Amino acid sequence: YPAKPKIGIRADAPFRILHIDVTILRLKDGTKGFVQAVIDNYSRYILAVSVTSDYGAFNTKSLLLAAIAKARELGSALIPKVFVDSGCENINAEVDALIASNLISRTIAHVEVIFSNSLIEAWFRYLKHGYLFLLDLTNVAALERNVMYYVNEHNTVMPHSALKGATPLEVITGTNPIAMRSRLLEEHRIALAARIAVNLQLRCGSC
Repeated sequence: YPAKPKIGIRADAPFRILHIDVTILRLKDGTKGFVQAVIDNYSRYILAVSVTSDYGAFNTKSLLLAAIAKARELGSALIPKVFVDSGCENINAEVDALIASNLISRTIAHVEVIFSNSLIEAWFRYLKHGYLFLLDLTNVAALERNVMYYVNEHNTVMPHSALKGATPLEVITGTNPIAMRSRLLEEHRIALAARIAVNLQLRCGSC
């Protein structure tokens, strides 16, 4: 077997590489909810997300168009490389039409390249195990409401360790440049050393 890469594919700027995938949740009313999302590789920003009771070619096409529109809104005119798995929702005539229109290019993970689609899969893991599985998801409407809430928190509020403490919105809009993130890391190092020093000075009565 070929050696697996320890670091996945990494873009050097926003909007160059996107990842799309879908995950399925069983809801309390007995139905299934399908959460499909597009994430920017560089910033980890969720460009588009949909929550539906089914999935397929038209859903994928609509979601990719929404992601492209969001990228345009944020000032990008690039043709992104979209990483997908080999599911039927990604390999079909509807997505082929987007490629033919020069709106995207498509790369099938683990088929055309050795890299996986793990970046979006990791986000789904955080979404489900860190939030959705703790909730009472009675139906698709409840699932959609909570997914949209989490996406907003992920994009605008939650700092990301891979982004050196910045939020995805700060990175994709350039409002938290590398110099600022480097300074934050240095301040964190200093604060950590100071806390250790204070803790070492604390002694109980018998010591």
